[in-house]
Amino acid sequence: MSKMSFVTWSSEEHLIAKELSQLIDQEVDRMPPTMRNVFTMSRNQAMTIKDISLELSLSEQTVKNNISLALNKLKSKFK
Repeated sequence: MSKMSFVTWSSEEHLIAKELSQLIDQEVDRMPPTMRNVFTMSRNQAMTIKDISLELSLSEQTVKNNISLALNKLKSKFK
């Protein structure tokens, strides 16, 4: 049998995670519309690159590029 483990967060950790999530959301909101849509569909809706491509009528490469650019923006902002 596998043993399940649960992570317990302190109140402070929970607050920090909530604040970080809000900061990330603010940065995503500042992204250009296509980048924001692609990133949100990829990360929040767990859509595949192919599905996003079809939904937004973009090439798969454009979707990949937008995800990469969005991640780079977030990484540089939160270094």
